Amino acid sequence: MDEEKRQNEQQPNPEEQVEAPKEEKQGSSEGGSEAKEQEISPDLSMEELEAISKGLEGLEDEGTATDIPDLESMGQDAQLSIDELIASVKASSNFDFTPGGQVPTKEQPKAQPASFPDISQGAQGFVPSAAVDEKIDLLMDIPVKITVVLGRTKKTIGDILAIEPGAVIELDRQVGEPVEITVNDRPIFKGEVVVIEENFGVRITEIVEKQGKK
Repeated sequence: MDEEKRQNEQQPNPEEQVEAPKEEKQGSSEGGSEAKEQEISPDLSMEELEAISKGLEGLEDEGTATDIPDLESMGQDAQLSIDELIASVKASSNFDFTPGGQVPTKEQPKAQPASFPDISQGAQGFVPSAAVDEKIDLLMDIPVKITVVLGRTKKTIGDILAIEPGAVIELDRQVGEPVEITVNDRPIFKGEVVVIEENFGVRITEIVEKQGKK
C-alpha cells in the first residue's frame, strides 16, 4: 500500500499538466503582443505623437456631416431681394402700383345731353349771301340736254332686226296724255306737244321734281 501511494505521488496530476500549457500559451501570447507593440510603436517623440493625434482628430471632424442650410433664412433673403427689385422699378417708372394686383380704374366722363340750335325758323328766312350768289351765277351758263319722251316700248332683238321702213312701233302712251320732259336724262317736267309755226314745242303743265320733294 505504501508503494502504491508513492507511485501516485510521483505521477503528475493530469489537471496540472493541462493547466501548464495554458499558462505557457498565455505567456507566449503576452510576449507576442509586446513584440508586436514594439514593432508597431517604434520610438517616437512627444511632438510626433501630438501631430499624429491631431491628424486623427481632423479625420474625425471630416467624417462628420456638413451643416444643413436654414431654408427659412434663405426664403427671407429671397423675399428681401424681390422687395428691393420692386422698389427700384417703382422708383424708375411712373406706373401706379396698387396693392392686391388691382388695376386702377379711370374716372368715367360725365355724359351730358347734346343741345342743337333750332334752325327751323332760320331756314325759312334764309337769304343767300353775295358769295353764294356769285357761285350760283357761275352755274347759270352750264348747258343741259332737254329731251321730250313721247312714249316707250320694249322689243326683242329679233323684232328690231325685222323692222323695215314703213313699220309702225306702238308706244305705251295714249293720245292726249302728257309727255315726259327730262333734263340730262332725269324726268323734271310733264307737258303737252304743240306746234309753233313749223316746229313742235312743249307746253309745261307739271313740275315733277317739286312733286317728288313734297
